[in-house]
Amino acid sequence: MLQGHFLQLKEVSQIEKEALAVVWGRGKFHDYIVGLTVNIETDHKPLVPIFMHKALDGLSPRFQRMKLKMIRYSHQVQYIPGKDLVIADALSRSPIEGREDEELSEGNTACIQMVIATLPATDKRLSEIWQAQQEDEVCIQFINFVQKGWPEKNVLLTHLSRYWEYRHSINIQDGLLMMNARLIIPESMRSEF
Repeated sequence: MLQGHFLQLKEVSQIEKEALAVVWGRGKFHDYIVGLTVNIETDHKPLVPIFMHKALDGLSPRFQRMKLKMIRYSHQVQYIPGKDLVIADALSRSPIEGREDEELSEGNTACIQMVIATLPATDKRLSEIWQAQQEDEVCIQFINFVQKGWPEKNVLLTHLSRYWEYRHSINIQDGLLMMNARLIIPESMRSEF
């Protein structure tokens, strides 16, 4: 039954997904917004007439249900181009260069330093691992992919395609190639571990 629910969500149009996000947000923050006039900012322009001007009988049944859920709230839907939205969906776009939050940056740096400091290796050993990563063919490809982006799976060579599912976990911290908070040990050093 649950699998059927997800299949239905895949068949939903983009405008319906955007509208569902508004309705979900309304439910999530119900305790904070009930009785207040809320400004809903969206970068999806077609939502404005749906939630602001269209009559219920002029909407599809799905949109009718969504609009009925929103009726008890006082709200204004306003279109703002995506590039002008200050608080953007963190999963939909990269941070803007030059506008990095200092406190967040300091927290990230502290976290990275903690991960590196707690690695079970001496500075000499980390240097050896770094050198081996710079000489290992697979690690060189990973470094390239992390810096420039991963290609599609069907373009990858066979020996690299098995790592495709881990592509979002592979990163570089202080020059060391890592998978999440674990070092990637090059093939030439694996017998030592």
